[in-house]
Amino acid sequence: MKEKLYHRKDIIKEFNISRRIIENYEKLGLVKHSHKDKMGYYLYDSKTCIKIGQVRLLQLLGLNLKQIKEVFERKDKEYEKEVIIKHINYLKEQPKRINKLIKVAYLYLENKDGFLDLETIKSIYKQ
Repeated sequence: MKEKLYHRKDIIKEFNISRRIIENYEKLGLVKHSHKDKMGYYLYDSKTCIKIGQVRLLQLLGLNLKQIKEVFERKDKEYEKEVIIKHINYLKEQPKRINKLIKVAYLYLENKDGFLDLETIKSIYKQ
């Protein structure tokens, strides 16, 4: 049975990404088109489509393409878990950072001059 191949335009639509994003993935060596059709359009096999989906999910988690490439190149599930757990811990810290930024923004708005005094700035960094 012949494997189903997908046109680039179908992948773009399915994953809601641009042609440039796929080209960038190819340039970085994350994925590679499988074939070209008679008109010269790139075709991708199911395995490549899955890999594009994995890249998108890892990006959604906040990993950059360099980190994703390293995960793929190592082909080590333990390393992959380690990277994701490390990133989960990073994400858990983000609400604290965001709350601090909101507090700073309110302090800034409360100050009629638009500038914070030195003591207020020091107290923000001590938190």
